This record gives sequence, structure tokens and C-alpha cells, in this order.
Amino acid sequence: MDNDLTRTYIGRKSCGCVVFAMVDEPNANQQSKRELAKEIASCIRQGLTIESVTVDYVRNMQTMGCKCDKPKQDKPQLKFKVQ
Repeated sequence: MDNDLTRTYIGRKSCGCVVFAMVDEPNANQQSKRELAKEIASCIRQGLTIESVTVDYVRNMQTMGCKCDKPKQDKPQLKFKVQ
């Protein structure tokens, strides 16, 4: 099997940005397969959409990560005067 065609799982946020990728090694042991399943389940719980693509697809992606999220700014604290 050519490495570039090896199955890889990616996770997309609702904005379309890919923020997760993990290779599914064809000769992986049972422990590795369980870890892969746990990671994918975690991504699903976080609301990511999981897709199965090739390693070549991931290598040819322009970017990985999300630039859509703006850094959180501290909210101003409201102060009340007690009279």
C-alpha cells in the first residue's frame, strides 16, 4: 500500500477549518486502534465533523488550524457602588 493513500481521519469545525488529523496505520496493533477510536470519539464530542481522507490529501492542504476564532478578550468587570 502506498503511504500517500493511507487512510487519515480529519476533524472539521463548523466553519470548515480542519483542526484534527490522525493517520489510521493499516498494520496498527489493537492498542493503537483503540487510541484512534478514543481520539475520534473525543473530536465528535467537541462538535467536529469527521472525514476519512488520504495522507496525500492532508499533505496538500493549504493550512491546518482555525483562524476564524478571535482571541477571547477579558470582559470588563462591572463595579457597583453601594450607597
